[in-house]
Amino acid sequence: MIDDREGDIYEKWARLPDRRTHLLSRACRDRATTGDRALFATMAALPEQHRLAIDLPARAGKRQARQAQLAVRFGTVVVCRPASCSDPHAPPN
Repeated sequence: MIDDREGDIYEKWARLPDRRTHLLSRACRDRATTGDRALFATMAALPEQHRLAIDLPARAGKRQARQAQLAVRFGTVVVCRPASCSDPHAPPN
């Protein structure tokens, strides 16, 4: 499954049906991790695996056409359950 930022929901991550189900989420919140840094700093410290240029077309009244650089980094990060978690049975990480 692939989610954009609106899919950044801890309760959903905690309810994956089995170990064969994989989830790729674009993070919206800088979540706490079990490491010594929060999520965004942890990801920024991972090595860049690939970089590519993407042409973004103009949007009338919103932006000019431009070329954006996309850096791809990935790794395993353990995210901690937030204090505002609505599921009291959700795992701690």
